Amino acid sequence: MKLPNLFKALGLTAAIVVSSQTALLFQQSEALAGTGSNRLNNGESLKVNEFLVSSNGLYQLYLQGDGNLVAVRTSDNTTYWASQTGGTYANKLVMQGDNNLVLYRDNTPIWGASNTWGGEPGSFLQMGNDGRAVVYKPTAVWTTSSPPTPPIPPIPDPCIQQQVSTEQGVSTEQNLKPICPLY
Repeated sequence: MKLPNLFKALGLTAAIVVSSQTALLFQQSEALAGTGSNRLNNGESLKVNEFLVSSNGLYQLYLQGDGNLVAVRTSDNTTYWASQTGGTYANKLVMQGDNNLVLYRDNTPIWGASNTWGGEPGSFLQMGNDGRAVVYKPTAVWTTSSPPTPPIPPIPDPCIQQQVSTEQGVSTEQNLKPICPLY
């Protein structure tokens, strides 16, 4: 039996090669999506202070230390969606084998996405480039809200104020004259 098939058969997710001639040390652990991925697959989880990030890097789905799951625009750190579970100290978001997306504190469910349970296995949560976190099974069955449009920065005045000297050499506000580019 090939090693990858053996790992799968034993339910192992990691192995460390100690020596190519001698032994393998096995470590069994939960399947983690890993911070920086844009997808949480069936059977994977996120823990506190871990996040999914959109492929374009503009949005994150982040599990805060207080238990609140939030969607954040990274450019200005604006939170635009939250599970409203702050203060529960939920510590794990799981895309379960039954396709249900659930937030847990230890083994106690705290919050669950609606309309995600059941059906064929293989659902996943994905942080999209449009800022929405979506559960697919295989079509979209649940989503966070979209981020608000970022504020438009003010347009700077093309005219600059230049101080004009007077005969007496005294500067006053009346001595400031606008200089505007010609278009």
